[in-house]
Amino acid sequence: MKCRHWFDTSVPRVRSRRSGRWHWVSLSWVSLSWALLAVPLACSPAKPSASRPREPGPTKPVPEPAAEAEAPQPTPPRDPLVLVVAPPLLSALEAAGYDLGSTGFGEPARRAAELMKNADYQRVLATIAEDLGADRARDPHAGVGMRFAHRQFDVNWLSSPHSHFELVAVVNRLDREAFDSRYCGELRFLYRLAYDTREQAGGVRSRLPMTVNVVHWILKDSGCQTVVRKLAYPGELGDASRQSWLMGPDGPFGQNPLATQLKAVEVNFQSVRWPSTVRPNLAGHAEYTLRVFEAGSYAPVPLENTPNEAKLRGNPALARELAKWLSEPEQLRKIDQGDIQIPTEYLAHRAISVAPHGLARLGNRPFTSALGKRFAKLDVSAPIGKPYETFTSSRGVLRRLDGLSCQGCHQSRSIAGFHLLGIDPASQAVDAIRVPMSVHFHDDLDRRARYLRARLDGETPPRMRPPAERAHTEGAVGDPCALPDAVDNQKWTCGDGLRCEPYMDDFFGICIPATGPSFGDPCEFGIPSANRNVHRDYSRLDRSLPCADAGVCESNAVGFPGGMCSGACTDLPVGAVCGEIAELGPFNHCLASGAPFPECITEKTRPGALRACDPHHPCREDYICARLADGGGACLPPYFLFQMRVDGHAL
Repeated sequence: MKCRHWFDTSVPRVRSRRSGRWHWVSLSWVSLSWALLAVPLACSPAKPSASRPREPGPTKPVPEPAAEAEAPQPTPPRDPLVLVVAPPLLSALEAAGYDLGSTGFGEPARRAAELMKNADYQRVLATIAEDLGADRARDPHAGVGMRFAHRQFDVNWLSSPHSHFELVAVVNRLDREAFDSRYCGELRFLYRLAYDTREQAGGVRSRLPMTVNVVHWILKDSGCQTVVRKLAYPGELGDASRQSWLMGPDGPFGQNPLATQLKAVEVNFQSVRWPSTVRPNLAGHAEYTLRVFEAGSYAPVPLENTPNEAKLRGNPALARELAKWLSEPEQLRKIDQGDIQIPTEYLAHRAISVAPHGLARLGNRPFTSALGKRFAKLDVSAPIGKPYETFTSSRGVLRRLDGLSCQGCHQSRSIAGFHLLGIDPASQAVDAIRVPMSVHFHDDLDRRARYLRARLDGETPPRMRPPAERAHTEGAVGDPCALPDAVDNQKWTCGDGLRCEPYMDDFFGICIPATGPSFGDPCEFGIPSANRNVHRDYSRLDRSLPCADAGVCESNAVGFPGGMCSGACTDLPVGAVCGEIAELGPFNHCLASGAPFPECITEKTRPGALRACDPHHPCREDYICARLADGGGACLPPYFLFQMRVDGHAL
């Protein structure tokens, strides 16, 4: 299988970290040595309950070849394009009219001040401002700035003359055809909010924890197979030819681009963050707001497969109706496959995901919260035919459904609520991400490659979507695993030399070395409380394990979720690296004083042994692979990176 990616070019092929398969990639701007595929980056709007399908446009007749024409040459092989993340290509696309204003709001604009001239952008901003205002009304400790215990996203960033949106990825979502057969899938443009205050004294540049995902339908005007071929490289293109083809007459973004239609604008942003000093037993707390705005009205629309918990709890008859529908064998099969489509009358218009600890938090499990008791006696014995692959109990059905919701997806093996954050400039010396995508994103590689290859070859593509938490049977360090008394997903075992240790979840454990936790592994354990009000969540942290290799436990209280084994930067074992750990009090005081982040991260840190990381050796859940000065990576809590937190920015 060859699968070419919209990527940088210099390394010809890399091996998938789990399957062992080789995949064709392109690397040139920075050597990342890995392959990417597109996964859901934000929640899609729920499918409209009633709308007429769009008829395909007419096709041009193919003329008969002349009698004396030469024999046709063999068609050159084509490789699917799945993702663009190379900064040079993205910059060229923005300059060619693929800025946020053009793709999402119908008028060219990249900077926030320019976007403010657009009435549709103002509607989106007004909804975000209303959400943040409602959050403040419910939480008297919330506000913008370091002086508040609960530090909010500043809505003024979205209109500031210093803010702009950077195109960080273009995603081919042809696999979304399975969710609406009126179209040939989707094309997505992902943007990160950023700012640059070079005009001010000192000057600061940073990205912020917000993505905007502009989703376009791919129209069927010329037929889906034609679209599939247009989204594929024609044979072997050299590095110099890649951009010219992509934006040339035959490429998807050139003089004859793909026929698309705006579907929705999706936002995901960190709405509030509590530091670990406020919630020490959970290493802090953060919330992420998920919204989808439909094209045309730019009004919020229901989120795909995300139930309205309050509505269902307040209307028992409606909850019984949904539970009965989900219990039907046809729907159970779709839940198992991962392509269930829940009708809009049951769905929410806003979702809030919470970190850390993913699906261990009830706030990320809306089906369990709203329907848990109604599934207690659900019969999940498979009907005649193939047994279910992702669950064997009613509890497993709820876990699978929770993982398909917006909250569950965005908090399953993600980077603090995000799945793709974009590549940081090579010149960025501090606050840089080494691996800018989640483990869930990376592990979906094989399925996407098989799907796109099958579509290109005219074959029936696979439909099964593995759970976001884990896609493979052989577990690596940090992967979730089935505890001894687990009923569901017993195949989720740990690899050689590892054991499955109970962690922060009563459903799954975590794979750690059989000899005990080493650098980067958890060292404090305790299941978070299950509160519908996530502000009341806590963990007793009633168990700990000693760290091997003479390590020490960096605790939850100083910002390390689940604790993390660290130690001195001497005689490091294989898999460890020396990095910098922020000194909690001095570092936060430095930021609160208004000092630039590079100054604080340089002067208020101490050396420490950390887990080394790269795309094939990811960090465990709730940690991020930060880029070191030598280009390597080290696992740290995500909020130790300035661009991943809402507080302390000089804007």
